[in-house]
Amino acid sequence: GTVKPLVLFLPPSSNDDNHQNKFCLSNQFECANHHCISHRFWCHCPGSFMCVPQRWKCDGDKDCPDGADESSPECGECSLELIKCIDLIKGILCRCHPGFQLKRDGKTCVDIDECTTTYPCSQHCLNTHGSFHCLCVDGFELSPNDPTFCKSTSDVEPYLIFANRYYLRKLNLDGSNYTLIKQGLNNAVALDFHYAEQMIYWTDVTTQGSMIRRMHMNGSNMEVLHRTSLSNPDGLAVDWVGGNLYWCDKGRDTIEVSKLNGAFRTVLVNSGLKEPRAVAVDVRYGYLYWSDWGDNPHIGRIGMDGTNRSVIVKDKITWPNGLTLDFINDRIYWADAREDYIEFASLDGSSRHTGNNRLCQGVVFYGFINPSKQDFAENVRKVNLLSCCCSFVVFSFYIAQFSTNDFDIR
Repeated sequence: GTVKPLVLFLPPSSNDDNHQNKFCLSNQFECANHHCISHRFWCHCPGSFMCVPQRWKCDGDKDCPDGADESSPECGECSLELIKCIDLIKGILCRCHPGFQLKRDGKTCVDIDECTTTYPCSQHCLNTHGSFHCLCVDGFELSPNDPTFCKSTSDVEPYLIFANRYYLRKLNLDGSNYTLIKQGLNNAVALDFHYAEQMIYWTDVTTQGSMIRRMHMNGSNMEVLHRTSLSNPDGLAVDWVGGNLYWCDKGRDTIEVSKLNGAFRTVLVNSGLKEPRAVAVDVRYGYLYWSDWGDNPHIGRIGMDGTNRSVIVKDKITWPNGLTLDFINDRIYWADAREDYIEFASLDGSSRHTGNNRLCQGVVFYGFINPSKQDFAENVRKVNLLSCCCSFVVFSFYIAQFSTNDFDIR
């Protein structure tokens, strides 16, 4: 075996209080028996007058008669709970089982809360000891193929509605059923719908004059709600509870509201905006959210009655484009067209996280299909239509490809 030639044996010394560390050199320390010992040594083995080199401590060999050089707290001991200890040449290395992580002491394993770190569930998440469990809200159940994914129990087939400049179309999620709703439009940009009333609302933006229109989902009874004092209404949101329609106009730098039939039009926000892009409403708590990608890009919110205005996101954001809300998990999601990512946060802007290609159901928004910050009137060829879902919200799969601008999707 390896020869360890250097051991110091020190005679006992009196416990005279006159012995102090000040008598030792700077590269020495005073041992418990008041001898000055080089820092290269560790003193002393309890019950003996023996010093061993520092490098011998925690090396796996018991050089002290009672093994004190290996039982020091500095050598570390792995916690007994769900861990693996690997012997090293000097000391031990603790590794935790999946679902646990080492604390800073390097020897204690603690549970990882996956629900607040990796967000593995499409809906609710319950952290458990060393693992997690996904839960679904009423009307959904866990998929038999993926225990983290909640699928609808309804027989109604979900579908997307999107504006493609000259027409509005409907598309089911696997791309197999592609239906024309309305064609012959000028430049359909923003889009939303009222499911209970089976009505579609959209903005038609042209240099000659913009309009906000609506019609039934089957394409009948088209009417103009607003045609005056409109410049470039880029975002639109339907309040299906209060019966209101909200929109932002990046030409006028305003956010406005009216009843769904166009009555009682009112300017909600007319200051602090440069290029408002998207709006979304939270009918539960009575807030309207907007994104602005102007000189001071931000995401803001205001009470749907015009009170309690605030900016909730303003740092590390450039071109906030798409915007949507996750009502199940109380989160807001947005797409940054300049930074090329989708991010989410709590509804007050806290706890921000960047998406990780996690697919779920229930929320759809447009944001990444515009490749650059430019006038939407420009023709962008071969733009992919993407479905975007939440938690993490990220564009999930390629559905179809078209030859003109895809502006909004719901």
